[in-house]
Amino acid sequence: MPGGRPRKPRALKLVQGTDRPDRENKRAPAPPSAPLPPPQKDLNPHEKRAWRELAALVDPLRVAAPADVVAFRHLVYCLGQVEQARAALRKAGSQTFETVSEGGVSVKKRPEVEIIATFEKILDAKLGRFGLTPAEREKVTKAGDDGVGDPLDEFAVGGTGA
Repeated sequence: MPGGRPRKPRALKLVQGTDRPDRENKRAPAPPSAPLPPPQKDLNPHEKRAWRELAALVDPLRVAAPADVVAFRHLVYCLGQVEQARAALRKAGSQTFETVSEGGVSVKKRPEVEIIATFEKILDAKLGRFGLTPAEREKVTKAGDDGVGDPLDEFAVGGTGA
């Protein structure tokens, strides 16, 4: 992950008057958008629920092309793993467990805690690739852009608004 500050969303730059058109990627490829297919049959229940939930967020953004199904499936897998580990923690009732050995009783964290931490890191990166975080929304290209301007343009310094 690159160092420095997180990228500021373009909408915020427009409101603050710091947007620079020379930094905008006007030649970004824009493959035609397509709705994501229904969940695949080999997914477990957590992954199927994640597929439906994420598809409902991604489809309206029109950022997914047919070639993105493999990447979307990996995103779904990560969210499914997080949800499955959370369900196991809820069932266990605690994030820790005790073990007894010759040295006495020791408290250890459940493996699900580490699974959640690992997959949430991956999930953060994957969500950004589909424009599902505010800062990353500017890095993805809207497939099949219909030429409609940004609704916040009227509020930008030097914009067309009043």
